[in-house]
Amino acid sequence: PSVITYLQMYFDDIDEQETRLCSFCGEALTLDITNRWQKCIPNARIINFYGPTEDTVFCSYYDVNATNQKNLNDVISVGKAMKNGDMFILNENNEEAKPEERGELCLAGPQLSPGYWNNPEKNAESFFEHNGKRFYKTGDLCYMDADGDIMYVGRMDFQAKIQGFRVELSEIEHYAAEFFGSEHHSLCVAFTNKIGNTEIGMAVEGKEFDTAPALEYIKSKLPPYEVPTKVLFFERFPLNNNGKLDRKKISEKFSLI
Repeated sequence: PSVITYLQMYFDDIDEQETRLCSFCGEALTLDITNRWQKCIPNARIINFYGPTEDTVFCSYYDVNATNQKNLNDVISVGKAMKNGDMFILNENNEEAKPEERGELCLAGPQLSPGYWNNPEKNAESFFEHNGKRFYKTGDLCYMDADGDIMYVGRMDFQAKIQGFRVELSEIEHYAAEFFGSEHHSLCVAFTNKIGNTEIGMAVEGKEFDTAPALEYIKSKLPPYEVPTKVLFFERFPLNNNGKLDRKKISEKFSLI
């Protein structure tokens, strides 16, 4: 997904009629940019795959087309388990969640890793037995809809407690993206300020500009405690060793100001 985010300035010049298949994996895929990308590859089938390294390496899929547009906050569904795989949602009571109930996505099947090398503590935290199968806790907050498709809410460690309220950073990012459109790339992080309180920061890629209208838009959509309190500009967002956005490094930048 990060690749087409950076390619979007060239979309008007891309016309790949012969492309037949385009698959995405590794990050949340948004519907808006996917529909615009589809115009660049009009004859291609687009598939959104999902899967962590521990389930080597994707284990569910969702075909995205004109009639399959399931999304939450513009993030496309990760669909259903692939053949021989198993997945369910674990709720806060460590029980299998009901349809539409949010919780942690858990995976099982022959692709599942035997565990982390020489790390029994992490293995005990991440793997467990359920209905006679060995499952892995992904750390992804999801729910299963009435059709059995998994809807991705966000990383559980991307949640934040602000003024006692649980905040989904992905929801704030959705409204920021709705306001900015394709003009600006932004994301939100939780950070600890200098007096030890948690705040929300909005990071924007590119040259500085007035973000007050964007913050006012977010304020019109969400409660006051979900409106970012600080904005930082980055010439280019940092990436981690896996080539994904390094939110931890971005959060650390906010903590310094």
